[in-house]
Amino acid sequence: MLDLEALKTRLAEYDPAAPKCPLQITRHRTDLDPYDDYDMITYVPCCRPEGHEGECRNARPVMGWPDFQTVSQLVAEVERLRLDRDDIEHAYSFARDKAKFLERQAAVAWLREYAEWLHPGSRTAEEIADAIERGEHRKEK
Repeated sequence: MLDLEALKTRLAEYDPAAPKCPLQITRHRTDLDPYDDYDMITYVPCCRPEGHEGECRNARPVMGWPDFQTVSQLVAEVERLRLDRDDIEHAYSFARDKAKFLERQAAVAWLREYAEWLHPGSRTAEEIADAIERGEHRKEK
């Protein structure tokens, strides 16, 4: 299964609208020259989003195609579909349970209606109907 939270965290670095880290990266370089050695210090901005974890850096891996917006839309669509799937599973379970209940009610009603016809002068059909209504006929619990 796709880990959407990890994907969103990784995508945050590519969000052009997100505020960037205000820190600067200091680079120290010594050039060896046959006539004179010199030290050079440069400062480059961090390209990561504000409040990032880990070290600052001034370059990030190239995303290429698809771009940030496309991948963000895909993530949003997967999240929506997962919610829809959960709703469908819930509705299916509810409908299945309701169908079982309605079938049991129909069987009990039929037994009660035809109790006298099935066993004239006895309460056997009524007792069977009561047992079915309680669910005693079901082996799985």
